[in-house]
Order: sequence, then C-alpha cells, then structure tokens
Amino acid sequence: MSSGFLLYLGKACIGTFIFYSLYWLLFRNDTFHHLKRFYLLAGLCLSLIIPSLTIPVYVDSPIISTVIPAYTYTPVPSITMTGASGSDLIEGSNGPTVVSNPEKIVFSWQSLKSPLLQVLFTVYLAGVFLFLVRLIMQLAQIRQLIRKNARLNVCGHAVVTVSEKVSPFSFFSTIFLNPDECPENELAGIIAHEDIHIRQWHSVDNLFLELIGMVLWFNPMMRFYQKEVRLIHEYLVDAELTQKDFDSEDYQALLLRHCIYPGSFDLASTMNLHPVKRRIFMLNKSKSPKWMRLKIALVLPVLLLLCSTFCFSYLPTPAHTVMAGSINRENLMHNKTHNNQVHLEEAENMFYQIVEDVHTKVWQQRSYICVQLACMQAAGWRDIDYETLMPISGFGAAFGYHPKEKFWAHYVPPPGTDDRIGAATGFGWEWQQFTDIEDYWQALKESIDSGRPVHAPYLEEVMFVGYQEADKKSKRRIRPVDWLEIDRGTWWSWKEFEKWFKEFGRHFGHYTQKVPTISEKETAIETMKTLVRLACYDPRRDDPKYAEVKWGLEGIRAYANDIANLTLKAGDFDGGWVGCYNIYPQWTARILSGKYLEAKADLFPDAIKQQMLAAAQEYYAAHQAWQQWESHLGRAGKGPDNGWRTTEHRLAGAQAVYKALEHEKKAVDLIQKILPELENVQD
Repeated sequence: MSSGFLLYLGKACIGTFIFYSLYWLLFRNDTFHHLKRFYLLAGLCLSLIIPSLTIPVYVDSPIISTVIPAYTYTPVPSITMTGASGSDLIEGSNGPTVVSNPEKIVFSWQSLKSPLLQVLFTVYLAGVFLFLVRLIMQLAQIRQLIRKNARLNVCGHAVVTVSEKVSPFSFFSTIFLNPDECPENELAGIIAHEDIHIRQWHSVDNLFLELIGMVLWFNPMMRFYQKEVRLIHEYLVDAELTQKDFDSEDYQALLLRHCIYPGSFDLASTMNLHPVKRRIFMLNKSKSPKWMRLKIALVLPVLLLLCSTFCFSYLPTPAHTVMAGSINRENLMHNKTHNNQVHLEEAENMFYQIVEDVHTKVWQQRSYICVQLACMQAAGWRDIDYETLMPISGFGAAFGYHPKEKFWAHYVPPPGTDDRIGAATGFGWEWQQFTDIEDYWQALKESIDSGRPVHAPYLEEVMFVGYQEADKKSKRRIRPVDWLEIDRGTWWSWKEFEKWFKEFGRHFGHYTQKVPTISEKETAIETMKTLVRLACYDPRRDDPKYAEVKWGLEGIRAYANDIANLTLKAGDFDGGWVGCYNIYPQWTARILSGKYLEAKADLFPDAIKQQMLAAAQEYYAAHQAWQQWESHLGRAGKGPDNGWRTTEHRLAGAQAVYKALEHEKKAVDLIQKILPELENVQD
C-alpha cells in the first residue's frame, strides 16, 4: 500500500463519475433495463480495472543508440557515507553501490513520506473497516432472522415469516415477509415479485455493490450506483410481472400500499424501493425503440479516453533498433507531455516486474542486477533473463565477509561485471562521474530523451526513468524507482534531487551502444573462469580499502569460524551477528550458478559435460546447506532474537556453513580441472 494506491483510488473515482454521467445522459429513462444493468456493473468494473493496466504504445522516434555524451568517467577515491537505516556507500569498479537491509519489505509506514498522506491513508483504512463492520452486521442480522423465525415452503420457495413491520424482501433464495402485512389476495403477487429477484440473481449485484462501496466508500458516486442498480432490479421485476398475469393498475396499487413500510437491508431486494413514482412512470412508459440500444456504442470513445489517460504508455522504439546519429531534441518533443514531462513508464514497469518475479523465487534479489536488467529491457534486450544474467555477471559466485562492517562488501559488483554482460549480450554500458549537478541534470535529460533510463547509486541502487523541465530550477522534478526505499509513483522535487546528489549522486550509468559479442560457448567458458576466480582469488582482495574483507571461499570459512566461536558476542562481529542481513543475499544465487552449468553442459564434449553437471550438483548441494543455515540463523526473526543467542542453533548454523563451503569447493575444483581442456574446445 502506498501513495500509488491512493492515486489508483482517485483514478477509479474519476472512472465511476464518467461512466455514471454517461448513463444519466443517455440511458436513464430508456426501458431496456437488462442492458442498463449490464452497463452500470460493467462500467464499475472497468473503472476499477483500467487504472491498474499499463498498455505500451510504441511510436516512431529517432531514438539514438550510439550517442555517448561528452563526459568522461574518472575514478574517485573510496568514500564511506552513512545513509538511511545505517547503510554504507561502497564504491567498486563499476561505480558506487549502496546497500541496506535486504530483509526489509517494500512497504513501511514511513514509505508514506508525507504526513498528509499518512493521515489520508489512516482515514481511508478506518472507513474501509467501518463499512466492513456494517456489511458483517447486515449479514449477521439476516442470519439471525432466519434462525429465530419460522421457515415455511410457499409455492416452492423458502419463506421466513418475521414479526417486524417491514416490506417483503428477498436475499438470494430466501424470501422474508410479515404475514400480518400481506393479505392472502396479495401473497401470490408478492411471492412472484421476489421470485424474479431470486431468478435474476439480484442479490449478487447487491453484494458486489456493497463490496465495491466498501473499497470506494469515500466516493459519492457509489451511492448513485447502488441506488440506480437496485431501482433497475425493480424495473425488471415490474416489467416482467405486468407482462404476464398481473393487471398493471392492480400491481401499481400493490406498490403504493407497500411503500408505506420501512425498508430492510441494503443487501436485500425489497418490494417497497423508492421512488415509487419513477417505477410507476416506467411501467406506463412506451418501450424504447430497439435502435436506441446503439447508443451503447458511445461508450467506446469513453473507454479510449480512459485508456489513453490512465493506461497507454507512449514509448519510443527500442534504442538499439534504430539508426545511430546525433540526438535531435526537436524530433523528440512528441515524447513529452504539455508540461515538459518525459516518463519512461514501460521501463519503470519492467523494473517492478523484475523485482516481483525475483522476489517470489528462492533466491534474494540483488538490486544492481535488477536495475541493469531493466535498463537492458528498456533498450530492447528482451531475450535475457535474471537467471542467466546473475552467473554471467559474476554475482552468482561472489561472496564477501567483513566481521565488523555491515553492508561493506556484500553488494560491490565483482570487477568486470558490465564488461562480462556486454560481451555475452552486446549491451554496451558506461559509467560517468559529475561534480556539477547541472551537468548531471542535462546528461540525465539527454539519456531519458533517447529512451535510456539512468542507473545511479542509492540505498539499494536507483533507476531514473523520467524528468520534468521547468522555467525555474526549483520547479524541476525527477522520477526515481528502486525496490526498497522509494515509494512507487514518487516524483522527487529539485530539493530532494539536490539532497540525493550531495549524499549519493555524481555517478551516472547508462546504455551507450551495441558492442561486439562472443559466442554462447565462449560466454560459458568465461563464466566458469569467473566462478573459479571469484571463489579462489577475488581481485578485490588486493584493494587496500577492502583490507579486512575476506572474499570467496576464504570469506565463507571465516564466517563459519566466527559463528562457531561462541565467545564472540554481537559487538565482536557486527557484520556476522546481524549477518542474516548481509550474508543472505549472497548465497542465494548459488542455485543459479548450478542451473547455468547444467543448461550449458550440452555445448561441450561428453567428458567436460559430465564434469559440469557434477559441479552443478555441488552448487545445488551448497544451496541446500545454506538453506539449513537459514533455518537456524538466517532471518531477523530467527537470528538476533533467537538463534544467535542459542548455542545449539549457532553450532548447527556453523556446521551448515562448513557444509556449504565443502560443496562449493568441490564445485570449484571440478571446474578447475576442466579449464585447461576448455581452452582447446573449438566453437
């Protein structure tokens, strides 16, 4: 739940207003009641569905794939900065990465950043709760009437006789009436009336309207919908009865007689529904000509209007599919809205879809890869998936452990990550650094104008997907997305952008151009080399700023040793005691290393294939061992509050890590044995 949901509710309210206004103008006094019933219910459903859809619409645009802005990337010294949640900013070969607690879920009360939004959301939830209580009470009252009153079978219907002085009504297949208020000569008409309500499932409509009214309780249009649909129910019943054996004048007298009784429940179909004057008017009205049903076609422009406003995402042709050249801003203006706003909405949706897909799997998401994959898909690389990208990038084998520092080395991209991705897929990438925020802004605009989202550092990496230019700098806005901290649908003000730039910014990553690729077999060989290199001798170990970090297999062993050392307390190795937050995102990709080896084994001769399959099984076994660690120590609820303070759990957790280390070492040894043979394998 977020401000994005509140925006969705607002759009749904606009839809209900438009559909009901069209009904009032075109259909209200017509006699084709079945069509009117369908229109109102369908309009209500569409009002809820349309704002939740995103329909990409591609337009021709001279979007450039090979333009590299005239900025150069200059490495900067290592910096450490404290951000929200005690996160630390780390700089690696591909630019800085900021990490935070991967166990945090996307929604938090603080994600509703504005106090006004918090108040509105609280009021909304309170309203939903009250209307839910009201609905439950109505259902309970109906159930109580059935339980405490006599139940008869009249003309094949279950009839509950009540003592309350109410007009006859029905709820699903049960009819409720007061025998003292229903003379025998009227009973057949009353039963026939309620029978039509039952046969046409009017109670389903009423219950549906109550449920939607509970969600949109603040929307005054829902009262009109509920009243009009129930009135249409009566029109349908009135019309059917008077077309059969009931005299119209006698039936109208019956309606007038029962209109003096109080109503029953909003869920019920009651005979005395007001205004009776409109019902009598409709009974005596001549049937509307059949051709007037064609007025329903006027709904189509309304649907198109709503879709173009709420659903259509106008996107440029994917960047790598068009001819290179210099960016022509005049030709790109048609991608902008009237308020100079550019929003790569499909790229944003791609990112959230990737995060959603990854989050449902048994491995944890890595923000760097999620952002990179979204940037790739936005540029037209739609045939690459997260599972393949992880082992190719090197993240599938990386492991870093620092006993004292939380979030220090765990998300630093392994050296050469972007180069490996480029060689395997052709996706060219560039990191730049800026010292002036205005230069950053202009480069960001240029990239987004050409359909390329911008990858930048933040608490868990951020992707910029839109901007809004303004005459005054203070009125500029920018649209960021990430999976942890930023509320979906957020636009940063210039002040917020300045704050980000000062604390986390200056670095800028984006797609440049399509680059030469190597073959699938060569990619598999390079990936296996990376698995070995990151396990045995991670290049980052030679960097002075990582002097205390243990990498690869050495890091796993150091972590297991610290867990097993029961003399260590929380303050002795903070990165390990709260290690569920730091270690958890690392081991979960091991299963993808195994899947990759298994998938690519058929590219090689049988002897090598068997070794690769055996290594894959070892990675699977390592993954299972890490899962055993997780069951003892892994997550926050089982960690600092329980397992880490229990000798039994700590020793069991340490043994599980030692077991994972054993299997990972066997996998690396198997790959090392075949590396010399791989050099002789011809494509």
